Amino acid sequence: MEVFVDFGLFELVGAAALLFVSRWIFRNRVTAFSFLAVAVGGPGALVVMSTDGLGRWLAVLSLTSAVICVSVLGTVLVKAPGLLDEVASGLLNQVTSSMPRFLRRFRRANR
Repeated sequence: MEVFVDFGLFELVGAAALLFVSRWIFRNRVTAFSFLAVAVGGPGALVVMSTDGLGRWLAVLSLTSAVICVSVLGTVLVKAPGLLDEVASGLLNQVTSSMPRFLRRFRRANR
């Protein structure tokens, strides 16, 4: 049972905020590549610092996932720089179309 009966409003607002932040990050190539480097650097540091077997394998698993995500996003950033912005704006339109009417008016007013 959900503690707050908000019908998913907080989740929609969180998803919209995440889309705004990701559009800001990936709009500039320097910030995009620095965030991608941090995304791989964190799990890489965990692989180096882990001492036991299970911790190291979990770190390797997270590093593998991060490398796959970074390789896909890096390829898109290099070959089609405007594609991420188009995808993010399409997702943002889908998220805001499922919001209540008063929130959609607020979004249109703040463009």
